[in-house]
Amino acid sequence: MQNVVSIFTPAKSKLFLFGFCGLLLSCLSLYPAQVFANDPLSVTENAANKLTARLMADKSIIKQKPEHLEMLVGDILIPIFDDQLISRLVLGEYWKIASTEQKTAFVKGFQKILIRTYSSAFAAYDGQEITFKQAVYNKSKNKALVRSEIKQRNGPPIQVSYKLRLKVENWMVYDAEIEGIGVVKSYRAQFSDEIRKKGFEQMIAGLPS
Repeated sequence: MQNVVSIFTPAKSKLFLFGFCGLLLSCLSLYPAQVFANDPLSVTENAANKLTARLMADKSIIKQKPEHLEMLVGDILIPIFDDQLISRLVLGEYWKIASTEQKTAFVKGFQKILIRTYSSAFAAYDGQEITFKQAVYNKSKNKALVRSEIKQRNGPPIQVSYKLRLKVENWMVYDAEIEGIGVVKSYRAQFSDEIRKKGFEQMIAGLPS
């Protein structure tokens, strides 16, 4: 599954963007869920401000102990993702034919792929300024889109959008887009190709455990 794990590695800038997406979202668990339950903009904006400061402060630790990065991602990123929905969206039609055991294995394996992908990109953050726009809700007010920009020192700002849904009382992230490239869509294409080449069972067996 190396090609899936390294889906964004061909271009370091894209890897950073997707990694930064995880960075921005990962500190949601640092806040009480009820505080941001009704405000997806605050969820993303406050989380970004808090975690980017933490990342800059932990640079020396991460340099000395690279595994510290994966530990942080695993501890604070995964709990705020709607992992069941993300996994279902990534697998698409294959989710319907998967057994309960296969679904569980995929969710766990995909989480580790995300951790590795995001962790590989975290070191690239170097104090870039981030600005946010007001959330746009759907008619039912149970989904929201939050757009942001990452300002670059040399070049135009990078457009990053976050998709959230209200699950019970908490806003949960289920996808992100960077310059129009969707995380879920990109991974879906990679896994679909893997399944066509090796079969569904072999794809599951090849996931990190």
